[in-house]
Amino acid sequence: MSFVEMLNDGKLKSGDIDLFIEKWHNSKSKMSLREYLGFTEEEWQVFGSGSSEKAFEMALKRLNR
Repeated sequence: MSFVEMLNDGKLKSGDIDLFIEKWHNSKSKMSLREYLGFTEEEWQVFGSGSSEKAFEMALKRLNR
């Protein structure tokens, strides 16, 4: 389950992302960080520009359509 999916389910808070990123770094996953977190390309660009809360909003809106 991705970070975005767990955030949507209420299992994580947005502030937990650093722990999730650390988990990715320590894993042997072949997924990109973007895929591991569950972001689309557009959401990832927003996240990378420093607007993490906006990226979270976009992702949650997408999941709840």
